[in-house]
Amino acid sequence: MWVRRIIFVFGILISSLVMAQPLADRVPADAMLYIGWQGSRSLAGAYQESHLRAVVESSNIRQVFEDFIPKALTKIAGDDQDAAEAMVIAKALVPLMWRHPSALYFGGIDLPADPAAAPDQIKVRLALICDAGDQAPELLKQLNIILSKLPPTPIDIKAARHGQFVALTVGQSETIDALLDQPSNAATAPSLATDDTFKNSTSRVQSSPAAVVYINAKSVLTMVGQLIDAQKEKETIARWPKIREALGLNGLRQIIWTCGFDQRDWAQQVWIAAPAPRRGLLAIIDPMPVSKETLSLLPKDAFLAGALSFSTERLVTEIQQALATLDPDWLADFEQGMQQANKAVGFNLRQDLMNNLGDEWAYFADDSIGGEGLMGLVFANRLKDPAKIAKSLDQLSNAANGFMAKLTNEVKVSFRQTHVGNLEIHYLAIPAIAPAWTVHDGVLYLGLYPQVVAAAAQRPADQGSILDNPKFNALADRLGRPKAGTLQYLDLPHTAPLGYQSWLMLSRTILGFGDLFGVPAPAMVVPPLEKLMAELSPAGMVAWSDDEGFYAKSISPFPGSESLVIDPISSMMYNQSTIMVAVMLPEFGRARETANRVKCASNLRQLGQGMMLYANENKGKYPPDLGTLLLTQDLTLEVFVCPSSGTTIPKNLKNREEMAKWVNEHSDYVYASAGLTNEAPYDRVLIHESSSAHDHEGMNMLYGDGHVEFQPLYEAQRQIESAGKTDTNLPKDGGL
Repeated sequence: MWVRRIIFVFGILISSLVMAQPLADRVPADAMLYIGWQGSRSLAGAYQESHLRAVVESSNIRQVFEDFIPKALTKIAGDDQDAAEAMVIAKALVPLMWRHPSALYFGGIDLPADPAAAPDQIKVRLALICDAGDQAPELLKQLNIILSKLPPTPIDIKAARHGQFVALTVGQSETIDALLDQPSNAATAPSLATDDTFKNSTSRVQSSPAAVVYINAKSVLTMVGQLIDAQKEKETIARWPKIREALGLNGLRQIIWTCGFDQRDWAQQVWIAAPAPRRGLLAIIDPMPVSKETLSLLPKDAFLAGALSFSTERLVTEIQQALATLDPDWLADFEQGMQQANKAVGFNLRQDLMNNLGDEWAYFADDSIGGEGLMGLVFANRLKDPAKIAKSLDQLSNAANGFMAKLTNEVKVSFRQTHVGNLEIHYLAIPAIAPAWTVHDGVLYLGLYPQVVAAAAQRPADQGSILDNPKFNALADRLGRPKAGTLQYLDLPHTAPLGYQSWLMLSRTILGFGDLFGVPAPAMVVPPLEKLMAELSPAGMVAWSDDEGFYAKSISPFPGSESLVIDPISSMMYNQSTIMVAVMLPEFGRARETANRVKCASNLRQLGQGMMLYANENKGKYPPDLGTLLLTQDLTLEVFVCPSSGTTIPKNLKNREEMAKWVNEHSDYVYASAGLTNEAPYDRVLIHESSSAHDHEGMNMLYGDGHVEFQPLYEAQRQIESAGKTDTNLPKDGGL
């Protein structure tokens, strides 16, 4: 109970930070996690000149947060005591924490040899610090009110004032007390601000951010290992080093994220310390520089454009190495799965497809190619071997057509081809969208419609690329033009008017419910279009790496402005339509399939009853085959046929002997009881269907005690294979 309450209180306090920065000189040097927030008063100068201020003042956003949301939460809370307490805490603390510099510190958890036996020896280093100035007494008062409501805990929790500073600490507080009591110009205790690792991290990002989040990943991983050791579970202890090695986490050192004002705009930066050479997850996400040839695939006037380096060949290699580190058996299963996939499609997926894709991808949306909106989005990849890729994709679509043809006779889903000029375009023929691709001049183009793919592939080269766009170049100059491995450009002044009405509708839909239930909402939350457009400019992001780690930097007019590249209503309608298609297509035949499964189960029960009667007449022995069962029991041919299989019974069978022969050769059920008696175990599989039955989803199975059960395919195969290991009469392939 006390743990939940602590988490509850700190959740409220941390949420009040929203973003973070300073007080690093008041935080212990052993911080594994540090979050600091400048305080709104410290940001007043930069905020006054920003796009953010203009947008806020031309709207009622402030009223939403200061009045509407608290009232709405209060009404929702009703008689909920915990929720009511949360509202009281939030109203008292959020304004104080928002206005003043604040920091969250976490230094780790130390466990005794037996945590359960000695919970009072658990050492936690956690604190929330605020430079509250003349409001320090009020903040301390509010914190003490909160603490008075907490039940007793084995870990010390206290709030204390140190001049202008107020600290809420969990666990050890001596170091924090010393840092808060020392004069700012005469540091006597080591702090995070003096730590060389932290100083190296902050030198890679904004020099004066509004907020910062710092994680000493190396220390966190060490702590996790210690916590795992304390649990004394041998298997977990042995596997943890392998997990670290497989994921490449051993090379992870620190992570730092900052945000703040950049002239009138909003900027964010990230640095991840992960020295080369990198392995596992870190190697997969390592962004190699994107070439000018790939950037030239992006149209000059694209309102959304991006490029990234991503190697499918490297992905598979790292997966194999990770599996080999974790468990050689996992690697064997993975390679077996790849072999089965290769057999299913008729070619080597890795050698013929993955290894021949280019290592750089471009994506874009352009009015002249796909119209207004993100459904005209196109992906492009400059291929290593276009001929092999074209052949492999043909084979892949043919294999997919063959597989989908077996799923249902009522709905036809297939890949088809069409020609536009000299282009051969492949597409999936389904409602709403028609995912398509083509290969042209060594480039693979993919999109949601054949028309969009054709327009992208046939775009004249003399129309220029994004490199000829002055707005893109100006933004790239501000971002520093590093050797970017990931790049994105959003022309917000172009896209904002297109989705403006949808944003109005969405905001009014949400806030309108408040009006309906007695919580008046502001009339205008989204700024007038004219005001909004005056504060918009292109937004963008770049990411790159060097031998020391990963970097990312982004610039936008104000926080959240990147969402204006999307029309929310159109996106929801698109997502809803595709989800409906995905759901409804299989359901067309679902009712009939359900009835077929029930009929199939009934057939197996009748066969089981016939086997019991045969055994009673033959000293407990089951019949040698299904044909014998037909000859000796009162059963019809229809009982031996699965209604989902499409198997037809010949009309020219003259007698029971011919019928029995046909049953042994063509029945849809696999007889696995030859040589067994009615003393077979209750869970022994006696008869089952083939793996192709019932849309490959599973099969009905008759067991030794006479009951029939439908099992998912993977479980059915496991049971059949298990029975085969102890029963030489079972077919070697399990009848599959």
